[in-house]
Amino acid sequence: MIGAGIAGISTAYHLAKEGLKVVVVEQAQVASGATGRNAGFILAGLAERYVRAVAIFGRGRTKELWSCTEDNHRRMAAFIDSNGLECGYRQGGSQQVGSDALEATELEESAAMMHDDGFAVRYQSNPPPPLDGTDYQGCLTIDGDGEIDPVRFVRGAASIIEAQGVTIVEDSPVQHIDASQLGTCVVNTAHASVRAHIGVLTTNAWCGDLVPELTNLIVPTRGQMLATAPCPPLFERPIYANHGFEYWRQLNDGRIVLGGWRYLDEDGERGTSEEVSAPIHDAMNGFLDRFAALRDVTITHRWSGPMGFARDGLPLIGPTPGHPSLLMAAGFTGHGFGWGWYSGALIRDWIIDGKPSVATSLTPKRFLDAT
Repeated sequence: MIGAGIAGISTAYHLAKEGLKVVVVEQAQVASGATGRNAGFILAGLAERYVRAVAIFGRGRTKELWSCTEDNHRRMAAFIDSNGLECGYRQGGSQQVGSDALEATELEESAAMMHDDGFAVRYQSNPPPPLDGTDYQGCLTIDGDGEIDPVRFVRGAASIIEAQGVTIVEDSPVQHIDASQLGTCVVNTAHASVRAHIGVLTTNAWCGDLVPELTNLIVPTRGQMLATAPCPPLFERPIYANHGFEYWRQLNDGRIVLGGWRYLDEDGERGTSEEVSAPIHDAMNGFLDRFAALRDVTITHRWSGPMGFARDGLPLIGPTPGHPSLLMAAGFTGHGFGWGWYSGALIRDWIIDGKPSVATSLTPKRFLDAT
Protein backbone atom coordinates (compact mmCIF):
# COMPACT_ATOMS: atom_id res chain seq x y z
CA MET A 1 0.00 0.00 0.00
CA ILE A 2 1.43 3.38 -1.00
CA GLY A 3 -0.17 6.19 0.97
CA ALA A 4 -1.65 6.21 4.48
CA GLY A 5 -4.69 8.40 3.98
CA ILE A 6 -8.26 7.21 4.27
CA ALA A 7 -8.12 5.14 1.07
CA GLY A 8 -4.83 3.45 1.99
CA ILE A 9 -5.85 2.65 5.56
CA SER A 10 -9.23 1.36 4.42
CA THR A 11 -7.64 -0.85 1.78
CA ALA A 12 -5.18 -2.23 4.33
CA TYR A 13 -8.07 -2.95 6.71
CA HIS A 14 -10.16 -4.78 4.11
CA LEU A 15 -7.23 -6.85 2.82
CA ALA A 16 -5.97 -7.75 6.29
CA LYS A 17 -9.45 -9.07 7.10
CA GLU A 18 -8.90 -11.56 4.29
CA GLY A 19 -5.72 -12.81 5.95
CA LEU A 20 -3.31 -11.05 3.59
CA LYS A 21 -0.01 -9.62 4.80
CA VAL A 22 -0.18 -5.87 4.28
CA VAL A 23 2.53 -3.19 4.40
CA VAL A 24 1.62 0.51 4.11
CA VAL A 25 4.35 2.94 3.04
CA GLU A 26 3.72 6.65 3.72
CA GLN A 27 5.86 9.63 2.66
CA ALA A 28 5.09 11.58 5.86
CA GLN A 29 2.68 10.50 8.61
CA VAL A 30 -0.70 8.80 8.64
CA ALA A 31 -3.42 11.27 7.55
CA SER A 32 -0.88 14.02 6.87
CA GLY A 33 -2.11 14.72 3.33
CA ALA A 34 -5.56 15.82 2.17
CA THR A 35 -7.10 13.18 4.43
CA GLY A 36 -6.14 15.17 7.50
CA ARG A 37 -6.55 18.67 6.08
CA ASN A 38 -10.20 18.71 5.06
CA ALA A 39 -13.35 20.01 6.72
CA GLY A 40 -14.50 16.60 7.95
CA PHE A 41 -17.65 16.27 5.84
CA ILE A 42 -19.06 12.80 5.13
CA LEU A 43 -21.25 13.63 2.15
CA ALA A 44 -23.22 11.39 -0.16
CA GLY A 45 -22.86 12.19 -3.80
CA LEU A 46 -20.46 13.20 -6.52
CA ALA A 47 -18.44 16.27 -7.39
CA GLU A 48 -21.48 17.44 -9.40
CA ARG A 49 -24.84 17.72 -7.70
CA TYR A 50 -27.57 15.32 -8.71
CA VAL A 51 -29.25 17.10 -11.62
CA ARG A 52 -25.90 17.87 -13.25
CA ALA A 53 -24.60 14.35 -12.66
CA VAL A 54 -27.69 12.90 -14.33
CA ALA A 55 -27.05 15.09 -17.37
CA ILE A 56 -23.47 13.80 -17.56
CA PHE A 57 -23.72 10.14 -16.49
CA GLY A 58 -27.40 9.26 -16.92
CA ARG A 59 -30.06 8.64 -14.29
CA GLY A 60 -29.31 4.98 -13.56
CA ARG A 61 -25.55 5.37 -13.25
CA THR A 62 -25.91 8.48 -11.08
CA LYS A 63 -28.27 6.67 -8.73
CA GLU A 64 -25.88 3.72 -8.47
CA LEU A 65 -22.86 5.92 -7.76
CA TRP A 66 -24.78 8.04 -5.25
CA SER A 67 -25.85 4.84 -3.48
CA CYS A 68 -22.20 3.77 -3.29
CA THR A 69 -21.36 6.91 -1.34
CA GLU A 70 -24.21 6.20 1.07
CA ASP A 71 -22.76 2.72 1.49
CA ASN A 72 -19.39 4.35 2.20
CA HIS A 73 -20.97 6.25 5.10
CA ARG A 74 -22.73 3.15 6.46
CA ARG A 75 -19.47 1.21 6.41
CA MET A 76 -17.61 4.02 8.20
CA ALA A 77 -20.30 4.28 10.85
CA ALA A 78 -20.24 0.51 11.41
CA PHE A 79 -16.44 0.54 11.77
CA ILE A 80 -16.60 3.41 14.26
CA ASP A 81 -19.32 1.70 16.29
CA SER A 82 -17.78 -1.78 16.32
CA ASN A 83 -14.39 -0.44 17.41
CA GLY A 84 -15.64 2.21 19.84
CA LEU A 85 -13.59 4.78 17.91
CA GLU A 86 -13.67 8.29 19.39
CA CYS A 87 -13.47 10.60 16.39
CA GLY A 88 -16.17 13.24 16.78
CA TYR A 89 -18.54 11.41 14.44
CA ARG A 90 -22.05 12.80 14.12
CA GLN A 91 -24.80 12.10 11.60
CA GLY A 92 -26.97 15.20 11.53
CA GLY A 93 -27.28 15.80 7.79
CA SER A 94 -25.79 18.50 5.57
CA GLN A 95 -27.10 21.47 3.62
CA GLN A 96 -26.38 22.91 0.18
CA VAL A 97 -27.28 26.51 -0.56
CA GLY A 98 -27.22 28.38 -3.85
CA SER A 99 -25.21 31.43 -4.80
CA ASP A 100 -27.99 32.76 -7.05
CA ALA A 101 -31.49 32.00 -8.37
CA LEU A 102 -30.14 29.69 -11.08
CA GLU A 103 -28.32 27.53 -8.58
CA ALA A 104 -31.35 27.52 -6.29
CA THR A 105 -33.40 26.11 -9.18
CA GLU A 106 -30.73 23.46 -9.67
CA LEU A 107 -30.98 22.53 -6.00
CA GLU A 108 -34.76 22.28 -6.21
CA GLU A 109 -34.60 20.09 -9.31
CA SER A 110 -31.95 17.89 -7.70
CA ALA A 111 -34.12 17.47 -4.60
CA ALA A 112 -37.08 16.33 -6.70
CA MET A 113 -35.00 13.81 -8.66
CA MET A 114 -33.27 12.49 -5.55
CA HIS A 115 -36.59 12.09 -3.73
CA ASP A 116 -37.98 10.12 -6.67
CA ASP A 117 -34.88 7.91 -6.63
CA GLY A 118 -35.36 7.08 -2.95
CA PHE A 119 -32.91 9.41 -1.23
CA ALA A 120 -33.86 11.28 1.97
CA VAL A 121 -33.71 14.96 1.04
CA ARG A 122 -35.66 18.17 1.61
CA TYR A 123 -35.75 21.48 -0.24
CA GLN A 124 -36.80 24.91 1.02
CA SER A 125 -36.82 28.11 -0.96
CA ASN A 126 -35.20 30.20 1.78
CA PRO A 127 -32.04 29.18 3.64
CA PRO A 128 -32.48 28.75 7.40
CA PRO A 129 -30.90 31.13 9.94
CA PRO A 130 -28.27 32.49 10.03
CA LEU A 131 -28.07 32.32 6.22
CA ASP A 132 -31.53 33.85 5.72
CA GLY A 133 -30.05 37.35 5.82
CA THR A 134 -27.38 36.66 3.21
CA ASP A 135 -27.35 36.44 -0.58
CA TYR A 136 -27.58 32.64 -0.55
CA GLN A 137 -30.76 31.26 -2.12
CA GLY A 138 -32.53 27.93 -1.69
CA CYS A 139 -31.50 25.09 0.62
CA LEU A 140 -31.20 21.37 -0.05
CA THR A 141 -30.91 19.27 3.12
CA ILE A 142 -29.50 15.74 2.82
CA ASP A 143 -30.54 13.99 6.01
CA GLY A 144 -28.08 11.09 5.99
CA ASP A 145 -24.84 13.05 5.75
CA GLY A 146 -22.43 13.43 8.64
CA GLU A 147 -19.25 14.95 9.99
CA ILE A 148 -16.10 13.67 11.63
CA ASP A 149 -12.65 14.59 12.91
CA PRO A 150 -10.71 13.22 9.92
CA VAL A 151 -7.34 12.87 11.63
CA ARG A 152 -8.71 11.11 14.70
CA PHE A 153 -10.71 8.74 12.52
CA VAL A 154 -7.90 7.70 10.18
CA ARG A 155 -5.19 7.57 12.84
CA GLY A 156 -7.53 5.65 15.10
CA ALA A 157 -8.22 3.19 12.27
CA ALA A 158 -4.48 2.91 11.62
CA SER A 159 -3.83 1.99 15.25
CA ILE A 160 -6.55 -0.65 15.08
CA ILE A 161 -5.17 -2.34 11.97
CA GLU A 162 -1.60 -2.17 13.27
CA ALA A 163 -2.79 -4.13 16.30
CA GLN A 164 -4.23 -6.65 13.84
CA GLY A 165 -0.86 -7.15 12.10
CA VAL A 166 -0.68 -4.47 9.39
CA THR A 167 2.74 -2.81 9.09
CA ILE A 168 2.74 0.98 8.57
CA VAL A 169 6.04 2.63 7.65
CA GLU A 170 5.99 6.42 7.95
CA ASP A 171 8.51 9.03 6.74
CA SER A 172 9.37 6.87 3.74
CA PRO A 173 8.76 8.72 0.45
CA VAL A 174 8.46 6.31 -2.45
CA GLN A 175 10.97 6.98 -5.21
CA HIS A 176 9.99 4.36 -7.77
CA ILE A 177 7.41 1.65 -8.40
CA ASP A 178 8.00 -1.34 -10.68
CA ALA A 179 4.74 -3.21 -11.27
CA SER A 180 5.44 -4.10 -14.89
CA GLN A 181 5.42 -7.86 -14.32
CA LEU A 182 2.26 -9.66 -13.29
CA GLY A 183 2.55 -10.99 -9.75
CA THR A 184 5.40 -8.73 -8.60
CA CYS A 185 5.36 -5.14 -7.40
CA VAL A 186 8.57 -3.56 -6.10
CA VAL A 187 8.31 -0.29 -4.21
CA ASN A 188 11.60 1.54 -3.65
CA THR A 189 12.01 4.18 -0.94
CA ALA A 190 15.11 6.08 0.13
CA HIS A 191 15.69 3.54 2.89
CA ALA A 192 14.44 0.17 1.66
CA SER A 193 12.53 -1.81 -0.93
CA VAL A 194 9.24 -3.62 -0.45
CA ARG A 195 8.38 -6.54 -2.72
CA ALA A 196 4.80 -7.76 -2.92
CA HIS A 197 2.52 -9.76 -5.20
CA ILE A 198 0.48 -6.66 -5.82
CA GLY A 199 0.68 -2.96 -4.94
CA VAL A 200 -2.06 -0.41 -4.36
CA LEU A 201 -1.49 3.28 -5.09
CA THR A 202 -3.52 5.58 -2.82
CA THR A 203 -1.50 8.80 -2.98
CA ASN A 204 -4.27 10.86 -4.64
CA ALA A 205 -2.72 14.23 -5.59
CA TRP A 206 0.75 12.67 -5.88
CA CYS A 207 -0.22 9.77 -8.18
CA GLY A 208 1.26 11.39 -11.26
CA ASP A 209 4.63 11.77 -9.55
CA LEU A 210 4.91 7.99 -9.26
CA VAL A 211 2.96 6.88 -12.33
CA PRO A 212 3.43 9.44 -15.14
CA GLU A 213 0.55 7.93 -17.15
CA LEU A 214 -1.83 9.31 -14.50
CA THR A 215 -0.67 12.92 -14.85
CA ASN A 216 -3.43 13.81 -17.29
CA LEU A 217 -6.09 11.87 -15.38
CA ILE A 218 -5.65 13.28 -11.87
CA VAL A 219 -4.92 16.97 -11.38
CA PRO A 220 -3.32 18.03 -8.06
CA THR A 221 -5.51 20.82 -6.68
CA ARG A 222 -5.13 22.75 -3.43
CA GLY A 223 -7.89 23.40 -0.94
CA GLN A 224 -7.50 26.41 1.36
CA MET A 225 -8.76 26.13 4.95
CA LEU A 226 -8.95 28.07 8.19
CA ALA A 227 -10.19 27.46 11.71
CA THR A 228 -11.47 29.95 14.27
CA ALA A 229 -11.54 30.18 18.02
CA PRO A 230 -14.80 28.98 19.63
CA CYS A 231 -17.85 31.03 18.58
CA PRO A 232 -21.49 31.17 19.63
CA PRO A 233 -23.57 28.38 18.06
CA LEU A 234 -24.61 29.38 14.53
CA PHE A 235 -24.49 26.44 12.13
CA GLU A 236 -26.26 23.17 12.95
CA ARG A 237 -24.72 21.02 10.21
CA PRO A 238 -22.08 21.09 7.48
CA ILE A 239 -22.89 23.48 4.63
CA TYR A 240 -21.86 23.51 0.97
CA ALA A 241 -22.45 26.67 -1.06
CA ASN A 242 -21.73 28.07 -4.51
CA HIS A 243 -21.51 24.69 -6.27
CA GLY A 244 -19.32 23.34 -3.48
CA PHE A 245 -16.69 26.05 -3.83
CA GLU A 246 -17.52 27.34 -0.33
CA TYR A 247 -17.98 25.04 2.65
CA TRP A 248 -17.92 25.18 6.41
CA ARG A 249 -19.10 23.57 9.62
CA GLN A 250 -19.10 24.36 13.32
CA LEU A 251 -17.47 21.89 15.67
CA ASN A 252 -18.91 20.82 19.00
CA ASP A 253 -16.58 23.19 20.83
CA GLY A 254 -17.83 26.15 18.78
CA ARG A 255 -14.88 26.49 16.40
CA ILE A 256 -15.69 27.05 12.75
CA VAL A 257 -13.76 25.23 10.02
CA LEU A 258 -14.06 27.04 6.70
CA GLY A 259 -12.66 26.28 3.28
CA GLY A 260 -12.83 26.70 -0.47
CA TRP A 261 -13.07 29.87 -2.60
CA ARG A 262 -10.79 28.20 -5.14
CA TYR A 263 -12.73 29.83 -7.99
CA LEU A 264 -10.82 33.04 -7.23
CA ASP A 265 -7.61 31.48 -8.60
CA GLU A 266 -8.25 28.05 -10.11
CA ASP A 267 -5.04 28.00 -12.14
CA GLY A 268 -2.95 29.14 -9.19
CA GLU A 269 -4.43 26.48 -6.94
CA ARG A 270 -3.13 23.59 -9.03
CA GLY A 271 -0.17 21.61 -7.73
CA THR A 272 1.01 19.77 -4.64
CA SER A 273 2.62 22.66 -2.79
CA GLU A 274 1.13 23.56 0.57
CA GLU A 275 1.14 27.31 -0.03
CA VAL A 276 -1.48 29.40 1.75
CA SER A 277 -3.13 31.85 -0.66
CA ALA A 278 -3.50 35.33 0.86
CA PRO A 279 -6.23 36.49 -1.60
CA ILE A 280 -8.35 33.41 -0.95
CA HIS A 281 -7.94 33.73 2.80
CA ASP A 282 -8.90 37.39 2.56
CA ALA A 283 -12.12 36.29 0.87
CA MET A 284 -12.78 33.75 3.61
CA ASN A 285 -12.24 36.49 6.19
CA GLY A 286 -14.86 38.49 4.31
CA PHE A 287 -17.30 35.61 4.61
CA LEU A 288 -16.92 35.58 8.39
CA ASP A 289 -17.48 39.34 8.48
CA ARG A 290 -20.96 38.82 7.00
CA PHE A 291 -22.12 37.52 10.38
CA ALA A 292 -22.23 39.91 13.32
CA ALA A 293 -21.27 37.19 15.79
CA LEU A 294 -18.11 36.38 13.79
CA ARG A 295 -16.72 39.80 12.94
CA ASP A 296 -14.24 39.85 15.82
CA VAL A 297 -13.52 36.13 15.91
CA THR A 298 -9.88 35.04 16.15
CA ILE A 299 -8.46 32.93 13.32
CA THR A 300 -6.33 30.31 15.03
CA HIS A 301 -5.12 28.24 12.07
CA ARG A 302 -4.64 28.62 8.32
CA TRP A 303 -3.52 25.84 5.99
CA SER A 304 -3.92 24.22 2.59
CA GLY A 305 -4.01 20.63 1.40
CA PRO A 306 -3.43 19.10 -2.05
CA MET A 307 -6.31 16.99 -3.39
CA GLY A 308 -6.54 14.80 -6.50
CA PHE A 309 -9.18 15.92 -9.00
CA ALA A 310 -10.16 13.29 -11.58
CA ARG A 311 -10.60 14.32 -15.19
CA ASP A 312 -14.29 13.34 -15.21
CA GLY A 313 -14.97 13.99 -11.52
CA LEU A 314 -15.26 10.30 -10.59
CA PRO A 315 -12.68 8.34 -8.55
CA LEU A 316 -10.24 5.99 -10.25
CA ILE A 317 -10.55 2.67 -8.43
CA GLY A 318 -9.14 -0.53 -9.90
CA PRO A 319 -6.20 -1.76 -11.99
CA THR A 320 -3.71 0.91 -13.07
CA PRO A 321 -3.39 0.89 -16.87
CA GLY A 322 -0.02 -0.36 -18.06
CA HIS A 323 0.98 -1.69 -14.63
CA PRO A 324 -0.39 -5.24 -14.24
CA SER A 325 0.62 -5.57 -10.58
CA LEU A 326 -0.61 -2.17 -9.41
CA LEU A 327 -4.13 -1.19 -8.42
CA MET A 328 -5.16 2.30 -7.39
CA ALA A 329 -7.77 4.29 -5.48
CA ALA A 330 -7.44 8.02 -6.07
CA GLY A 331 -8.92 11.06 -7.80
CA PHE A 332 -11.67 11.70 -5.25
CA THR A 333 -12.20 15.29 -6.47
CA GLY A 334 -12.73 16.81 -3.04
CA HIS A 335 -14.93 13.96 -1.79
CA GLY A 336 -12.34 11.75 -0.12
CA PHE A 337 -14.53 11.05 2.89
CA GLY A 338 -17.48 10.33 0.61
CA TRP A 339 -15.56 7.61 -1.26
CA GLY A 340 -12.35 6.77 0.60
CA TRP A 341 -13.51 4.05 2.97
CA TYR A 342 -15.65 2.37 0.33
CA SER A 343 -12.74 2.43 -2.11
CA GLY A 344 -10.85 0.04 0.16
CA ALA A 345 -13.72 -2.43 -0.10
CA LEU A 346 -13.70 -2.11 -3.90
CA ILE A 347 -9.95 -2.77 -4.04
CA ARG A 348 -10.53 -5.81 -1.85
CA ASP A 349 -13.11 -7.01 -4.40
CA TRP A 350 -10.67 -6.53 -7.29
CA ILE A 351 -7.96 -8.54 -5.52
CA ILE A 352 -10.04 -11.27 -3.89
CA ASP A 353 -12.99 -11.65 -6.30
CA GLY A 354 -11.49 -10.44 -9.57
CA LYS A 355 -13.69 -7.33 -9.81
CA PRO A 356 -16.15 -5.41 -7.64
CA SER A 357 -19.82 -6.30 -7.72
CA VAL A 358 -20.82 -2.65 -8.21
CA ALA A 359 -19.38 0.58 -9.59
CA THR A 360 -17.18 -1.14 -12.18
CA SER A 361 -17.45 2.11 -14.15
CA LEU A 362 -14.91 3.62 -11.73
CA THR A 363 -12.07 1.55 -13.17
CA PRO A 364 -9.20 3.70 -14.53
CA LYS A 365 -9.50 1.69 -17.75
CA ARG A 366 -12.53 3.82 -18.67
CA PHE A 367 -10.21 6.52 -19.98
CA LEU A 368 -8.53 4.07 -22.34
CA ASP A 369 -11.93 2.85 -23.54
CA ALA A 370 -12.92 6.45 -24.32
CA THR A 371 -9.99 7.06 -26.67
